[in-house]
Parts: sequence; structure tokens; C-alpha cells
Amino acid sequence: MHEVRIDGQTVDLSPNARVGIEWTNPHFLWDSLSVRKMTIPTLGYTKRNSIILEHYELPLLGGYPQYRLEYYYGGQLLQEGFFILTEASEKGYTGVFTDKLGLFFGDYSGQKLNELDFGSLALPDPLIPVVTDTINAYCFPTVGNPDYYGTNGAVLSYTGKVNEYITGAFTAGPRVPMPFLGYFLRKLAELTDTTIDGSLLTHATYQHAILYNTRALDGASAVRLSQHLPEMGIEEYLIELRKMLGLTFDIDVVRKKLTIGFLEDMMAMPTQLDWSRKAVAGETKRTELNRRLELGYDLDSGDQLMKDKPALLANYMTPNPWSVSTGIAKLNSKVSTVLVDELTGTITTRQVGQTEQFNQLTQRSTARLAFWVGMDGGIPKASNILNENALYWNGSTGLAAKRFARLEAMRKDVFYLEKDFILTETDLASFDFSQKVHVNGTDYYVLNLVATLPVTSPVKALLARV
Repeated sequence: MHEVRIDGQTVDLSPNARVGIEWTNPHFLWDSLSVRKMTIPTLGYTKRNSIILEHYELPLLGGYPQYRLEYYYGGQLLQEGFFILTEASEKGYTGVFTDKLGLFFGDYSGQKLNELDFGSLALPDPLIPVVTDTINAYCFPTVGNPDYYGTNGAVLSYTGKVNEYITGAFTAGPRVPMPFLGYFLRKLAELTDTTIDGSLLTHATYQHAILYNTRALDGASAVRLSQHLPEMGIEEYLIELRKMLGLTFDIDVVRKKLTIGFLEDMMAMPTQLDWSRKAVAGETKRTELNRRLELGYDLDSGDQLMKDKPALLANYMTPNPWSVSTGIAKLNSKVSTVLVDELTGTITTRQVGQTEQFNQLTQRSTARLAFWVGMDGGIPKASNILNENALYWNGSTGLAAKRFARLEAMRKDVFYLEKDFILTETDLASFDFSQKVHVNGTDYYVLNLVATLPVTSPVKALLARV
């Protein structure tokens, strides 16, 4: 009834072979993409297994023994990933399972975004506020920044504005392209031979999200995307973006597909599973001591306007509704946002820019997001708020209210249950961690599942009250 397939071929298993799994809910992990563990039994030394594993036990044969692995029960796929053979002899074949999330982006995993070759995009002449590549690729919003050339601005008759736009044309000052987030993700998928989709890319507001940076074109007629990206690894940037926007990542490692959604949308889904009749009597209840959320981000220390944290960009903290002090769960992102001048409606900063002029290429800026607003009063503008969706934490339009409200409400009354359930292989194969489960009058998220397959004993689960 159960089978292990390696590179699509069913291997021989001993009659009493057991497979162990431990699955962790990826939607409540903030510092990693996903965790799915699997223990594969030693495979017998049979003719079939030797052929499938390419006779790796023979001393004359080399290579790296990594194979695609699928585990089925009753024809239903329960888990897939990769099998790495670690030991081979006439006693059998021993190996480990990995979902290879750390290598989801192939050879590019671990490399800095600003070191990757995404290619370039030719710019129109004369330059226009938004440049497309079938979708919006770059925009050039005006930025008030008197410090862009440090103390040398007067030498170039610098007006204090980046991407200055007057009477329908850009002036001769510094021009800094801002990549659209959706375009960056599309180019990342093309480069790494992956698929990236999801509601982040189709959201009416976040389609206008842009990656703020300070790297000037310096007269170039084409934009090299890598020059305008933060000095962060691929996985690191995605994880930090997730912390800022409250994102969910659904990852199919074999098909190399990443679907990016919003945690708030996931938590708004109604409960559809009822495990009450599957529950084994008895449980252990555990208290969550850190009930309050604190949301914040690292500000760019190179921006003089960020030296003393502006009130608008202050951390958000859940008010304390209890008569006693409770612990705080901190969620801090390395991606932040910009300030906007109240009079001009344009981004404002005081930061030395990254440019060939005056040997300023060594200047760096940290990762920041903004929204492309469009033309306003004849000026191309970007902002930290669009369509009542802000990129700062506080207020009714802030990230705390828009992207973390349901998580915050859940944490106020959360407790955990360690409980056993009589689940079938079909239950496991069809289970989705984005779903809530109902158990005896209360709704929960499943945080962790531990089982031995084929299932001959209760499945151990860790639940969090919604």
C-alpha cells in the first residue's frame, strides 16, 4: 500500500519498513522558508534497488548520489523532495531526505542580489517616468535629497533633487531607477528557472510597490537590475520582506514553484475541517507567555533623517489589555520604507548617494520599499502609502492593522495543545497547513505533525488556539 519512488521508480521496501515524517507549519515561521523532515528506512540490497541507485555501491563509480523522491500511500502523494544516498554496500542503502529549500534557487542560493546578472533593459530617449518590459519595470520618482553628492553638490549645480522633472522632462541631475517589486520577482524567477506567483503580485496596491535605492545611472543608456537591489541574499530578502508585509510562502521544491500570499488573507478563511471525532482523549495544554506583538524594522542609518527614529516609522506594540505584564513577541524586518515631504508630496531623504561622481560608488543604502503613485501636479511621485495601505506600522492604514491584525488577535488569547489524533494517510495527504481545524468546540492552527507511515498509531500534533 505504501511505496517510495526514486526518480519515478518504485524501490523495494522490506515488509516492516516504516517512514517517519515531521511537518512544521510554514506560515508561522518567520526566520526560515519551511521545514519538512522525513526519515527513510534503509533500502535493501536488491537488484532493482541497485539499478535505480545506479550501482552506487561499486567502488569504481562516482558522481553525486542525489535523486528525486516521492512517498505514496494508496496512490496518494504524501511527500516529495530529494534523497541523498550517504552509504551503500551489500548490507543495503542508507540516505537522508531533504526538501532542499536552502537550494530552491539553485546555484544562486546564498549569492547577494546585487551580484547576480539579471541582464539589462534599454531606456528610451528621452527618458520617461515609467519604463515597461511587458509589465512596469522601473520608475523615476522625484526625491528631495540635498545630500546626494555630499558637500560637492554645488560643483555640479545640483538642485537637491534626484530624478528632477520639469515641464515634462527630466533635468540633467542624478537619475535613479526604482525597480518595481513585481518586475524584480519576475526577473528572479527567470534567472533561477523557478515560478513565482501569488496574490502579492496581483494585489491592486502592491503591484505598485517599488524598491527604493540610491544608485545613479551615471549616463548609462540601459538599467542593470542588480545595481539597484539591496546587498542581501535571495532567501534573506524574501524572509525580511515577509516580516514586513506579513506574507505566506507556499513552496513546491520539486516543481520549483513559490506562491506568495498574505497571512491576513489566509487567516480570514473559514474553518472547514473538524477533527473532533479523530481526537484521542487527553492532551497537554501549554501557555504562551509572549502575548503582545512588537513590529518594527531597521532604518537606513545612512539617511540623516533616520538618525533619530521618526515618529511615523515608530515600532508598533500591542496594547496591554491585562492587569499583569506579559512578554513581547518581536518581529523585526531589515526592509523599511521612506519618508514623504508633506509640502511637495515627494520622497524626502538626506543621504549620500551611490554614484561614480566623487568616488561615491562605495556608498550603500539598505532595503526599502515605497509605492509608485504616478504623475501628480506634473511631477513623478512615490510614497509610503497608497490606496489606504501604508508601509509604516501604526494607524488604521498601517501594516499592523492591514497585515497583522488577525495574528495579533490570535496571540492575545492563544494557548497550545499537544494532542494525538487518529488520522489516516489520506488525511495527511490532503492536509494543508493554511487550514484551521475544529476540535471539540475550538478552532486551531496545526503547528506541527509527527507520524510514522504506514499509520499504525496516533499522529502527534501541536495545535495553537485561534
